Amino acid sequence: MYKVMIVDDEIPAREILSYIINWEETEFKIVYSASNGKEAFDNYSDIKPDLIIADIQMPVMDGLDLIEEIQKVNKAQKFLILSCYEDFTYAQRAMKMGVTDYLIKDLITPNDLYGILAKTKTDLENIKFKNIETKKKTNF
Repeated sequence: MYKVMIVDDEIPAREILSYIINWEETEFKIVYSASNGKEAFDNYSDIKPDLIIADIQMPVMDGLDLIEEIQKVNKAQKFLILSCYEDFTYAQRAMKMGVTDYLIKDLITPNDLYGILAKTKTDLENIKFKNIETKKKTNF
């Protein structure tokens, strides 16, 4: 089971993500929700999420600053950015940081989310496989 952390200052946005798809049909589970990037970062090492779904604009610490801080600790962390804004500069900055995808909140569909989870699962499995292969080579 892969762990998901949701980070958004809007309660309705966090709730929509919890019921827009049937999470039980996936290998992902929402294990934590935070209302800003600082709260998410402060709990990151305890939660150890496989995927972080974060809003861009939030008080205290925004989503892009959260990504920068987490990447200092874990370069391989997977992120999905949500925003109310169709501003290309946000999307461009997020993609340069290695974000899995960038979706507009009002336009997100179940198929979008299922597709991103499938892609994320593949990426996580590839990382796990590479780590196993590296350990095997190191042991020889």
